[in-house]
Amino acid sequence: MSKVFGSFAELVESNKGLFERAKKNNQMGMCEAIWNSRSFEVSQLKSQIEKILSGQKMMKSETTLIQEDMKMAKKKVEELENLLCQSQRDKGQLDLELTNLRTQIQQIESEREKEALVVQTAQSEKEFFEAQIKKLESELKLEKAQKEELLVENKELVSELDETTLNLKEQVVKTRSLTETCAQLETEKAKVIKAYKIMKEQAQELSQVKESHELLIEGLEKTNRSLESERDTLKKALAESRSEVTNFVEAFEQFKTHIDKNNGPKSLQRRTTEVTQ
Repeated sequence: MSKVFGSFAELVESNKGLFERAKKNNQMGMCEAIWNSRSFEVSQLKSQIEKILSGQKMMKSETTLIQEDMKMAKKKVEELENLLCQSQRDKGQLDLELTNLRTQIQQIESEREKEALVVQTAQSEKEFFEAQIKKLESELKLEKAQKEELLVENKELVSELDETTLNLKEQVVKTRSLTETCAQLETEKAKVIKAYKIMKEQAQELSQVKESHELLIEGLEKTNRSLESERDTLKKALAESRSEVTNFVEAFEQFKTHIDKNNGPKSLQRRTTEVTQ
């Protein structure tokens, strides 16, 4: 590379043979004027070189910041993807639990239908037994009336007691049999009423269990809708982040290409050569 001179006198001193002829022809003034005119251009080129170097430093600093931003954006995208995967796993678990609850509700509905059928059967049996009881009560009243009539007749037929004793004993046996039958019917009636009350309580409990399961299913469906909404929001945020990163990378590549075209190493070397000359 050619030597750089600090002043016109230094240039003349280093190139005496070249400027000897100019001295003889009295052209040194013109040469110095040329030197001075070039000095201003050289100072401008030095200033431009300093600006270019400063711009390169700023560009390196901005590039470092951009790379850090890109790392943060990638980290954020990874976190969003992890959160999306977790929400999908949670949704699958909730779907499984919802399916299990629906199966249990179907089983409870089936059991409730069976219980309702049993209650209906018990109601029918109760009505039948009540009808039987009413019938037996009417028969008992009739028998009591007959007994009273017989007692009246017995009182009237005291004189005929020996002849009618056998008939009275038979009537007493029938009366006792009817009394025992009535007592048995009363016992059966109490049992039927007790069984009906138990089945009614069980039906109420099943109804309460169904209502609690329906509330639980409603809460799970709301949670499922909320998770789906959050998943859609996360997908949109992830798409926007990816779009921003893509746009940022494209803009950075365009900026880098523009800098390389305008302030590349070849342009800087050319201007440095001009200054040295």
